[in-house]
Amino acid sequence: MLAIPALLVIVVLLVLFCVEAILTEVEHWGWASLTLVATLVGLHFLHIFSVWDFVKSHTVEALLGTGGYVVIGVVWSFIKWFSFLLGFRDAYREQKENFFAFKRLPANSNLDAALEEEFLKGLSGEDRYSHRYIEDEGGKKIANISPRWWSKVNTYRGNSLHIKPKASNNKARITSWGTFWPFSMVGTIINDPLRRLWNFLWGQLKALYQRMADHLFANHPELK
Repeated sequence: MLAIPALLVIVVLLVLFCVEAILTEVEHWGWASLTLVATLVGLHFLHIFSVWDFVKSHTVEALLGTGGYVVIGVVWSFIKWFSFLLGFRDAYREQKENFFAFKRLPANSNLDAALEEEFLKGLSGEDRYSHRYIEDEGGKKIANISPRWWSKVNTYRGNSLHIKPKASNNKARITSWGTFWPFSMVGTIINDPLRRLWNFLWGQLKALYQRMADHLFANHPELK
């Protein structure tokens, strides 16, 4: 009789752990906090586990465990921040490739001062629509025959792509990584490798995909 409730508790806790991992990975910190607190309260009132009773009975172990939790959280926050910066860099490079393609330049081209200014301004999205038209001699707006490049993606997880990420602007994110590190770690282990594997495969195969499209529509030169 006791094995069934115990098994049920384990299953429910595993489900809640997975929910926490998902919430932290998608950065819904409020829901993650609420779920964690509700779980601890439920365990307490169901007389399964009480944080307060454990601290009273195992004070030294609780202090050591808390210290270890904080240390691991700090280390993990650096790991996640590094992963975040890699993601930002990938998003930035993708837009840079789009800019070079728009300019019909090789993907490994260097940005001179003029190109750099145009790229960063297009990446920022600033005054995006003001350059669609120019004024003629009479002050009438006419379509701009030399459209500038504008990025369709201007941010990466709330950080502007034309500005180097600042830790101070991501304080809540970094703090939450360290606070919820057990769940963040599991979510990252499941999500990051799969995402990076696909990005790697996409980088290797996108030229092949394009060649297939070019070959299929070779007899339709009107399609640019």
